[in-house]
Formats: sequence, C-alpha cells, structure tokens
Amino acid sequence: MKFLRLFIIVLTAGFIFSSCQKEFSAEAGNARGSLKEDATGDCAPVITGGTFKKDSVLKTTNYVDIQVNITQTGTYFVKSDTVNGYSFSAAGAAVVTGTNTIRLLASGKPITQGVDAFTIKFDTSQCEFNITVTGTSGGSGGGTAVYTLGGSPGLCTGATLSGIYIQGIPTSGSNTATVNVMVTQAGTYTLSTGAINGVTFSGTGSFSATGANTILLTASGIPTASGPVTYPISSGTSNCDFSVTYAPGVPPATYTIDCSGATTTGTYQALTPTTSANKVTISATSTGPGSYSITTNTVNGISFSGSGFFTGPATQPAVLTATGTPLAAGTFIYTATAATGGSTCTFSVIFTSAPPSATYTIDCSGATPAGTYQANLPTTPANTVTISATSTGPGAYNITTNTVNGISFSGSGSFPGPGTPTVMLAATGTPLAAGTFSYTATAATGGSTCTFSVTFAGAPTPPMDFITANVDGVATTFNINIAGVNDNTSLPGFTILNLSGDASATGNEAINLTVTKSGTSIGPGTYTVNQAPGTIVVGNYTDPANDDYIAQPDGTTQPTPFTIVISTITATRVTGTFSGPVKDNSGMGPGVKQINNGQFSVPL
Repeated sequence: MKFLRLFIIVLTAGFIFSSCQKEFSAEAGNARGSLKEDATGDCAPVITGGTFKKDSVLKTTNYVDIQVNITQTGTYFVKSDTVNGYSFSAAGAAVVTGTNTIRLLASGKPITQGVDAFTIKFDTSQCEFNITVTGTSGGSGGGTAVYTLGGSPGLCTGATLSGIYIQGIPTSGSNTATVNVMVTQAGTYTLSTGAINGVTFSGTGSFSATGANTILLTASGIPTASGPVTYPISSGTSNCDFSVTYAPGVPPATYTIDCSGATTTGTYQALTPTTSANKVTISATSTGPGSYSITTNTVNGISFSGSGFFTGPATQPAVLTATGTPLAAGTFIYTATAATGGSTCTFSVIFTSAPPSATYTIDCSGATPAGTYQANLPTTPANTVTISATSTGPGAYNITTNTVNGISFSGSGSFPGPGTPTVMLAATGTPLAAGTFSYTATAATGGSTCTFSVTFAGAPTPPMDFITANVDGVATTFNINIAGVNDNTSLPGFTILNLSGDASATGNEAINLTVTKSGTSIGPGTYTVNQAPGTIVVGNYTDPANDDYIAQPDGTTQPTPFTIVISTITATRVTGTFSGPVKDNSGMGPGVKQINNGQFSVPL
C-alpha cells in the first residue's frame, strides 16, 4: 500500500494512500475511470516484479503494474484484498486523461506457497490477477530455474518494449522489455543486461512450471544519448539481444523568466568561495511542458545557473546556483538568460568585504564539547567544541583541526577588537569508533596551536521502526508492514516521500503519509495540505471498518490543516510528527476524525 509510480507522461500532483476497496464517489477531486481487463475479467496487461517466497517479507521490489483508463482527473487510491498474508496498493493524482500505468507495491509476508488470486477495484470497475508464491528457496519446490532465451543466439524472439525512452529522462517502472523463454526446470531467476547508454534492464522472479513463458525486464537509469542501442542478455546457457531506440532529449519548453522578486540565499563575501548554499531564486512561466536551462554572465568572479522541467503550463520558481569565488566587495548586477526563447531579466547580489586577518592565539585548556558524540552517528550542527582565543585587535580568524576518528573541527569569523573571546568549532564527519581522541587546533595566522579531547560513546542502538498516533483520542500503533519510500527518479522534477503502516494483520486499519515536492530532495521542515504550489501533502487513515478518511486542502471546514513535520531524513531513515483532521467518503464527506500526537521513525 506504500507507493505509486506513474507512467512518465502522467505527471503526479500528489499521493493519497488507503486500504479501501469501496467504489469512488463522483464528487470533485476524485479521479474517475476504469481498470483495463480482458474478456475473462483478468487485469490486462499486468506486469509482476520481484520474487514472492513463502515466509519472506515483501519489499518495494515486489509489485504489480496495471493500467487504468482515466476519464476524469483527480486523486485516487487502489488496494487489493489481503490474500495469504499479503496485499498490494498504490495511490496518486492524475492530471491527464487516458491510459495511466500505475504500480501497486506489495506488503506483508506470504504464508504458504501456491497461486494466489487478488482483486482490485477502481471507481466502479474491478479486475483480478494471480501471484505465484514459491517455496522458501524459490520455484515450486525451491531452487534456481533452468531456461533458454527465445532466439538464442541472435535476436530475442517476441521481445516487446513498453514505455517511452527519451535521452536525459530517467526511466521508471513503465519502461520494460518482455522476452520469451522456454523453461526446463521451475525455480527462481535473475536476469540483467548491465548498464548500456546509462540504462540497465533487469528482472527477478520465479517460474512455477516448465514450458513456454516470458521474463519481464524493468529499466533503470538515465539514457545518456539518443538513437538505437542494443542490449544483450544471457541465461548462462543461451543468449540473445534486443534493441531500444531513444528519442532525443526532452524538447525545451517555451517560457519566460522574471527576476523582479529574486531572492538570495547564502553568504556572499569577497575572496570566499561560493558553495551549494549560494543560490538565487527567480520566477519562470511556461506555456507547456518541457525542459528549461537558465544561465547568467560571469560578474565579479562568479556566475549562476539552473535547469529543470515544467510539467505543464505553470509559473514556478527556478533556482540558480552560484559558481566561483567573488573578487571584490560591492553590489553587482547579473543578467539571467533563458536557453530557449531569449527571455532575460536582471538581479543584483551584494558582496561584503573580506575582513583582514587578526593577530591572535588560541587556548584549549577550558575546551567544552557540546552535542552527542557516538560511533557511527554522523555529526550535526549541534556537535561543537568551544575554546578560547586572545586577539590583539579586530580582524578575521580561521581555526581548523586535524582529522581524527573520522571527524574534524573548524571555525571562522571576526574578532571585533582586542580581547579574549570564546570561539566555537563545528564538527564534520562520522565517528568511526568509541573512545577518547585528541585533536590539535591550529590558527590560520600566527601558527598558534592547542589540543583538546573528545570522548565518543559506543554506536547507538538502531532506532525502532514505528508509526503511532491518537485517532479521536484513541492511542493507535501502525507498526505492521511499516514501509517508507523516498523517490526522486520516477517523476522528473519531483521527489516523493511515502510512509505507511497497518494497525492490524488484516490491513483494514492503516495510516499513509505522503509529501510530493518539486525538486531533487525533501528535507526537514513542516509540510501541510494547504501549502503553496510545488508541494502536496496527503494524510490517509483507514478505520477498522475499511472506511477511508483523507486530508483535503479545505480551509473552510478544516481550518487546521493536516500537517507532516519531518524532523530528520537520511538515506536510510526518516523521523517526525503528524497531526490534523481527515474526512470520510474519499475526503469529501461530513465525517471527520482528528489525528493528534502522530509520530514516526521509518526506514527508507
């Protein structure tokens, strides 16, 4: 139930999650349409990813892709029934009509091996699909499959491609290649092409019976060039190849830029190199979808540039990042130019003077560490050491230490005049081990040095996975099938964070939290359903009766918006809080439940 990746042409506005199987209402805001199926009522086409094994917890690599014909745009959510201990679900928001490919991720753990039949519903339609669960070692009885690739040793026979392949556009779950095989021994398989032109096709799964079958290979990566590319595959006893033709890169959008509201972030000081924190944000308006690239001239030793995508006609911020080292203090004018269309605008940046170096000495005898120091726990801005300095007059200082046990300390600033001020040195890095380690601090001018010690505790206990909240005053724990996905590849220009968990093994009572944000990452901060364009937040609660309650940006009947606060987020874990009202009947009905004191710590 965790996450939906839309076909690359379908641009996602937000994500809603649920374990509901009721029909959708026709009220505004809900997508309408029908599932594609064959004459027997089976979902068609349906693509299965991953290997489903008895007693093995399912991961994000376990999924099914289905197709839906959208006749009315809006938000939607779908979930299968729970069979043999596991289920599938996905959610999203469609902004265009027509065929949409959606990915339902599996959750749970198959109890027994065999063939399981699942039913999914969308709007007034439903269809079925089957999943084969193998033994704990794979195959109908375990082991590795033996098979021959069709067309070996030449072109793969019957090879079919799906999805759109464009230079520079990340591939997704909709980009697949299906090849024919002849199975002589049932079991599991893993097949991959390796990276060619920046893209790899790979697939894992199992065959439950011998005979003719197919293997689905899913693409990953970003195509580096346009034109035809040949991908060879090998099963060990046979080999064949198929071809993919990549279209030229995304056509540029038709757009204009506006610097009248330009905002500057970061510190700009003469002779101080710029960093990724030095940015200027301007506005860009496009008449339709496409790519954009904006650059400035080089003035005072630095320039600005930025690129991205428009998902349709829109006005959105364009972030330009600085490069270079400022040469002098003062106010300098930059001209931003759109790569297509020739639209230009100007903004100014103020650079402060580089202060002269002070004459000073440093003293570590009263050094005071602050923050938590633990092995394997990355340092944060709270990890500092305060030492003393004696200055003979005003000027700049810069103090650094050697790197010991994986971290170092540094600090810079200015002394206002003669005196004995304290200086704070900030830590950088991740401690490698527990113990007490000595650091030597060195003044950049004058060569004064001193030493201090920092004691590191043992590695912290890995945080427990949990999602908890009070639902209408009732403390509820959603710690079954907890899953988190932080994805910035399936939809160009957007990052999608989804967290979900069940309160019961049946999956009837569940919570799902989603933040969809324009850009390449989602960081710590407060996100609400009433947030400005570019960020969409959805909270979805399913009660034990399988009724859905969804947060909607309705400021009239929900004056307090549903809010998700991300406290910390790394490559492996996200923590934070959530609260607010959710409404029934697909988020538009009169019933309201209050969710308070929500907390989460979810692995990614």
